[in-house]
Amino acid sequence: MHENSASVVVLTCDSYTKKHGCIEHTLLALLSQAEVNLEIVVVNNGKQPGDGEKLAQFVDSCDRDVTVVKTATSIAEARNEGARQTSRDLLVFVDEDTIVSDSLALARVVQLSQRYRHGYGARRLWTRPGSWFDEQSDKIKRDIARADYSFLLANSDLPDGTIRNKNNEKYLVRSFIGNFGFVRKEDFLAQGGFPTRFRGYGLEDDAFSFLCFVHLGEPVILDEITVVHVTHPIGGAQLDEYRANLKLYGELLGSYGYSKFHIGDLMYPETRGKRPILE
Repeated sequence: MHENSASVVVLTCDSYTKKHGCIEHTLLALLSQAEVNLEIVVVNNGKQPGDGEKLAQFVDSCDRDVTVVKTATSIAEARNEGARQTSRDLLVFVDEDTIVSDSLALARVVQLSQRYRHGYGARRLWTRPGSWFDEQSDKIKRDIARADYSFLLANSDLPDGTIRNKNNEKYLVRSFIGNFGFVRKEDFLAQGGFPTRFRGYGLEDDAFSFLCFVHLGEPVILDEITVVHVTHPIGGAQLDEYRANLKLYGELLGSYGYSKFHIGDLMYPETRGKRPILE
């Protein structure tokens, strides 16, 4: 039993090629967490050998142990494999492009996990688009190493909803459970992890959140914690995968007798209306 501790599973997929190498910033922010004992497991689900080599070099340079697991599978299966490699009672999931911009954030999560079985919905800002992150990469890393997030936060804001083919930014400015969220390991295993029927990009974390809501009850919303999402483009192929997963998502809800899971109502409790979360 590790006191005041958690296992953090970080999923990465060709970060150096596709996302400005931000896996380094994300890991530095986790390594800078205070008042908490963290086990960090990175799941390298990428295809580019050069990215894997750069990741290995960076991990070797870290002053604390970071475990790297290589996979070549779906997002859901990769996260599940990372969870299988952990040894702590609490699982925290973080995406490679999500910088935890508060050095006490994980300590708060551990405290909350003593009262709540799962949680997500951290406030999520987005960095400036274009080349800004590349140009400021070294400065941001130096700042993170000092647990100074002021520059990063000052240059991050609400995104344009169309950046992810959305009508508004509502679902972009809160973290889903795979972006930044937690669940007790025993509960994660009891739900079977992230549903592996979902292939490629999208909705595997909505599906897991649905299962958690059905079996564990309401999550705690982490809206007192701020994370920063590193802005990057996604391709048409990923949007096609998302559309294909929509059908699977509908089938999952239908198997429990529902057609809708209003996760947005959960993540914005201050504006939550009277409609039920499940319909």
